[in-house]
Amino acid sequence: MMKLYGRRLSPYFERVVLVLSLKNALDDVALTPVPGGLGSEDYKAITPIGKIPTLEVREGFVIPEGQVICTYLERLYPSPALIPDAAADAAQVELLCRLVDIYVSAALGPVFRAVREGEAQSDAAKEAVVNLQKALSYLEYYITPGQRAVGDHWSLADCAMIPVFFFVRTLAPILGFDPFEETPKLKQWHDVVAQTDLCKQSNEEQGKSLADFMAQSKN
Repeated sequence: MMKLYGRRLSPYFERVVLVLSLKNALDDVALTPVPGGLGSEDYKAITPIGKIPTLEVREGFVIPEGQVICTYLERLYPSPALIPDAAADAAQVELLCRLVDIYVSAALGPVFRAVREGEAQSDAAKEAVVNLQKALSYLEYYITPGQRAVGDHWSLADCAMIPVFFFVRTLAPILGFDPFEETPKLKQWHDVVAQTDLCKQSNEEQGKSLADFMAQSKN
């Protein structure tokens, strides 16, 4: 059985879980805590990068990086397809995933740290919110109208966006901003996707993991 190292709190880990769920392949992969914790020597013996997620396909064959893992799983489990056949749609999926990784996730980090450290009203937090809103505007510009991020069918883009928007929705009220005020297409996508069992279950697991993380941080 394959092993996926990480925790549900991580959006990069959670996107892989979403892909596995859509592929009906969760039973093929053991969701495994990081041995020794992030950056530990035990974990670096598995992957020298020391970050999550990492997929251990078999002994000696390990794949790091969430999006790379998702692409591997797309080829390993070709049905249902999460990358469209049409070249333009496939490029759209890849672009949205890249925007999440390069801009949105990077902007979310300082926002999360500000809230975790009780500095939600600091100048640094306000600057972080501005950067996050700018990153969300990129998604708004490139997302297509429809029931999903690209058209009307699930794709890797939805899997990348759902876990990130868990944090956006959770942190926005604390920081006093509306992430959808100037992003109507994102709001439409979110309002529809948030009603699906896939999104509800993912958000619930991320919520539990976040609560555990915050409790551990206080100890």
